[in-house]
Amino acid sequence: MYVAELVNQGKKMHQEFIDIIRNKLSELGAINVDSYIRKLEDNRNDNLQFDDLKCEDYAALLFLHHGFSVEMRDSPDLRLFLDNNEFYAEVKHFRFKDQDRIDQEKMEAIKGMLTNIGETKKDPWDQIVDTAIEKVNQFIDGKPNILVIASSSPHCIDDSIVQTAINKVEELTTEQKYPGIEKLNGVLFLSTDFNISQRRDVYFYRIESAVIPISTIVLERFNQINGWHFLVKTYFGL
Repeated sequence: MYVAELVNQGKKMHQEFIDIIRNKLSELGAINVDSYIRKLEDNRNDNLQFDDLKCEDYAALLFLHHGFSVEMRDSPDLRLFLDNNEFYAEVKHFRFKDQDRIDQEKMEAIKGMLTNIGETKKDPWDQIVDTAIEKVNQFIDGKPNILVIASSSPHCIDDSIVQTAINKVEELTTEQKYPGIEKLNGVLFLSTDFNISQRRDVYFYRIESAVIPISTIVLERFNQINGWHFLVKTYFGL
């Protein structure tokens, strides 16, 4: 009975999210909202997949809030416009893993002393590079493309790690090892941590070697996007 109650509670929470986001995306002028809502409804019983899809909404809200026009779609996830500048975004969610819980417990136990964390087989920057390579077939020819990475894994991905990944992608583009990687213009990173000194938890990392340049207007607007946690909490009344 207890398990059944938890399942029903989860379904109710998912439906509440769906209802809120349907209204919010439509209110802010997003296009093709019904298609995105169908994806949520089809995955409401799969908590992991549902959480991945929620990140598409968070990215869409972030862009809408900063003056972009947004179309919800598949492969890539978002079509975006700013002052007639068109580009595309694929959203990737780095999930919170069991290792994150272990790392958190280790850090709390040693109370500020240094300790090794993370037991993944690949370095975190290589995980980002692998994601970029995996998404190559989803990048649109002749248009700028970006990856939006939303991290729920506080000890795996941070802003310095993303920069290392960008440097590696630059090398791959120059070496022409992975055809299509040159279509990627950069990564918009949504961090779990708010950087007090920089006053932001959103960072854009540009790939200079991209074959189609991204407009200066779009880059300047990216620089103005500095927070996503507070925005999401505001929209969802948290």
